[in-house]
Amino acid sequence: MQHNSYRRWITLAIISFSGGVSFDLAYLRYIYQIPMAKFMGFSNTEIGLIMSTFGIAAIILYAPSGVIADKFSHRKMITSAMIITGLLGLLMATYPPLWVMLCIQVAFAITTILMLWSVSIKAASLLGDHSEQGKIMAGWKGCAASV
Repeated sequence: MQHNSYRRWITLAIISFSGGVSFDLAYLRYIYQIPMAKFMGFSNTEIGLIMSTFGIAAIILYAPSGVIADKFSHRKMITSAMIITGLLGLLMATYPPLWVMLCIQVAFAITTILMLWSVSIKAASLLGDHSEQGKIMAGWKGCAASV
């Protein structure tokens, strides 16, 4: 990261922050499974269905996410994913019925896996040359984990 190092580290921090926040929101149901089931009125089976819906959608979307990362603007994809994920979080905060919650989980998979995952990795890897990739990816994961 020789040239314009400060800007690159700021960009890396923004990429890390976006990934950390988006994935935390999308995986909130894993962290708060019991309180979520209680307050939203879902049974453990329904919570399992919600988690499975996200997981299946995510598995399907991982492969095309690499193509998306190569074809579209990283800045626009990350920005769009953050905005849509935030709106989905607000919708989830309204304690929606099960069918809406299932749709939210598919949409979370689209925003976090299809639109954000590979795009974030690709954007972070473009911040330096091959000799700097380890430092960049370690910094990216470290920043994301701290969020």
